[in-house]
Amino acid sequence: MLAIPQLLKSVKYVVDTKGRPSAAVLDIEEWKRLLEWLDDEEDLQVAREALAELAAVGNDANKAGWLKWEDVRDELDG
Repeated sequence: MLAIPQLLKSVKYVVDTKGRPSAAVLDIEEWKRLLEWLDDEEDLQVAREALAELAAVGNDANKAGWLKWEDVRDELDG
């Protein structure tokens, strides 16, 4: 996978009749990789926030409002 700065440099531009960029084109595989990267970044942010909340209550999962896996496993499997 291309690094994001490299990926962004691979963008091609469609220009209008005055030579101004009017659209950006990215290879579909690179587009999919960009979407995957953005999704991963979002997941990392959620995890960071959850860990910060956990740390704020002394790493007590109950105080943080976290559920025990055993308590929710059957709901997810059903």
